[in-house]
Amino acid sequence: MIPRSGPIDLAGFTLERLLAAGDDADVFLYRPEHAGDSVAVKVHRTPIADEAARVRFDDEAGRLIALSAHPSVVTIRRAGVARDGRPYLVMEYCSSPSLAETAAARRLGVAEVLQTAVRLSGALETAHRAGIVHGDIRPSHVLTTDYGWPALTGFEPSALGVGGTGVSVPWAAPEVLSGGGFDPRSDLYALAATAYTVLAGRSPFADPRAPHDLARMVTRVLTDPVPAVGRDDVPADLELVLRSALAKDPDRRPQTAGDFARELQRIEERLHLPVTHVDLTSPAAPNASDPDAADAEPTLLARRTAHDDATLLASRTPTGPGITPAPAPAPAPAPAPAPDDATLLASRGGPGAGGPPRAADDGTRLSRRAAADPAAAPVEAPTAGSRAPASPGGPADAARPAGRTARDPGSSSGPVSYGIRREKPAPVRRTAPAPAEPPIERTAPRGPARAARRKVLVPVIAVAATIAVIAAAAAGIAVLVGL
Repeated sequence: MIPRSGPIDLAGFTLERLLAAGDDADVFLYRPEHAGDSVAVKVHRTPIADEAARVRFDDEAGRLIALSAHPSVVTIRRAGVARDGRPYLVMEYCSSPSLAETAAARRLGVAEVLQTAVRLSGALETAHRAGIVHGDIRPSHVLTTDYGWPALTGFEPSALGVGGTGVSVPWAAPEVLSGGGFDPRSDLYALAATAYTVLAGRSPFADPRAPHDLARMVTRVLTDPVPAVGRDDVPADLELVLRSALAKDPDRRPQTAGDFARELQRIEERLHLPVTHVDLTSPAAPNASDPDAADAEPTLLARRTAHDDATLLASRTPTGPGITPAPAPAPAPAPAPAPDDATLLASRGGPGAGGPPRAADDGTRLSRRAAADPAAAPVEAPTAGSRAPASPGGPADAARPAGRTARDPGSSSGPVSYGIRREKPAPVRRTAPAPAEPPIERTAPRGPARAARRKVLVPVIAVAATIAVIAAAAAGIAVLVGL
């Protein structure tokens, strides 16, 4: 693996080795000269063109740095521009394998996949609330921190203009392959396709009985129903949830990543598993003075990224065992919290760093402007430079390079270890609220008639009592005289 552009000088760090060389950037491992954690630095090859692009890069990188504080997003520590104009991102580094490598090495259990999908749903929901669409979710973009948490990478400032027309076909939504563009629901489709892949050992529309063919795969994505996962331990309701999220029509999918997470949590409850907590941040309040704020479209910061992101895993700021993330403040009074609060942080000691450079990502890329006609030419792109292959012998063959064949993630080998904790803590049991005390019954006020009767009865009772006392005294005197 040879870098296509050289490393940069990073103050306080020494270049260790090359981690990955991709289409648009190279990733290098740097170790600190003194105390601290090693970092992975992604260096883009194309310099920033002008000052306007530099300002846009700084703004979008700042938004990504804020988003990466989420525990299931790879942390971007800082961003900058080298002396020669090449932009770079300083990111956390971990030696643990990506989700694609883990799924290739061993079969993941249903509990692991549910836990990972719920946590990634929280990361996506947080990004979407911030107006950020990822655009290229796939197993190799799900990394694992040294504390066992899945971490989503592949977010990219759009100011860099890297691969703005590339998508990963096996996990891309039908509307994306048809040239309809990205929105949060296409991210949700890709997340469901990723969960399907690690359960089945193949992408949803890969045909294990036939050689990989990009054109046929696109046709199946656009027309075929979602095949069964093919595992006896996968419950039927999980299959239904995945099929719903992989619907051809975006309106028939769960409309938010939060909705998808809640459906997965209900499956955890039915399987008597600890309910995984969804980490969310409060959405930013819109600017009331901006008339266009309410109608603003989500920003596609996550343009197409190079395969080098598949090797970035990092020394995240320790969350540690027993440390529960602070809940986000509720914008309005809400009902009692769902049982998802029961899950605690599962952490595991990180494996040692080192080893050979990771293999390049196997995701096949296709032009986002690809035609959508499944019967005629489902993958023929109208522009030169597309990564989707045209039909053999077509006039566009000489104008653009042949597309790479989509490889099944389960066909490659990788490290076996995966940091998601298997022993789940018992859910927190909440006691029922104490029954409310019965209301105190108060007597009605006395009326005027009752008060008048009371005035008459009191003197009568007093006179009667006096007479009784006198009679008793007289009787006593008579008895004494008789004696």
